[in-house]
Amino acid sequence: VLRSPLSGAEVVARESSALPPPPPPKRSLGSAGLALGELRSAFIAFARIAGESQTACSSADSSAQMEASALALRFDVAIASLEELRLLVPFPCGNDIHEFVGAVAAPYCIPCLSPGIVDCEPLYGLFSQMRAGRHWACGSMMSDAQRHLRLLAATCIAQAAGASDVGLASGEEEGELAMKRLLLPPDLIAPAAWVDASGNLNYAVLRYMLLGLLQELTTSPGSTPDELAGRTVMLDKCEVVLLLRYLEEA
Repeated sequence: VLRSPLSGAEVVARESSALPPPPPPKRSLGSAGLALGELRSAFIAFARIAGESQTACSSADSSAQMEASALALRFDVAIASLEELRLLVPFPCGNDIHEFVGAVAAPYCIPCLSPGIVDCEPLYGLFSQMRAGRHWACGSMMSDAQRHLRLLAATCIAQAAGASDVGLASGEEEGELAMKRLLLPPDLIAPAAWVDASGNLNYAVLRYMLLGLLQELTTSPGSTPDELAGRTVMLDKCEVVLLLRYLEEA
């Protein structure tokens, strides 16, 4: 899952270092990330080619559906884990969420000005599930021991994914520094319709959006995410899909 975004991030880093002025934000950010749908398709294809799935192509439809469901669940867990480690950062981009390497996403994120996200709020659980979007439930408040453990886990994954800066580091301190440069800093959060200016979840706005979606579905059952996004105005299609999935499982 991490290899493609990493390769895109390294290309952007090389281009940025070769030219004095940085590239335009939209071009540099867009070229270094991948849509969630693309990542999911690549993940499922790789799992099948690698023989991780034991289901034969000639199996029954029910078995094929179970295989696809299991692979989709594994992908969700992988994306959520990479977001929690701050290796990947989700950005709502129109029709789909795009995932970017933390270092590339950092200039476009919001500083967390207040101390952490309040996890006692019931709506906090919407983003704490193991799937894309977990980033918004991972507050910056944690102990030094927790930070160190996450850094070690992120380092192992980045090395396996072929991160050149991390793999070529000569010493432990140099490798740790290279790894920190790759991650999203702990005091930043990706912008979204449900994030306020202080870098926390805006629960009042989130309630308003969820109630608005429920009202639209009550008055117009069977509405598509495109139609709901057009009526709510303030949400992209991918944000509507994300919130609908949470409502479905609530």
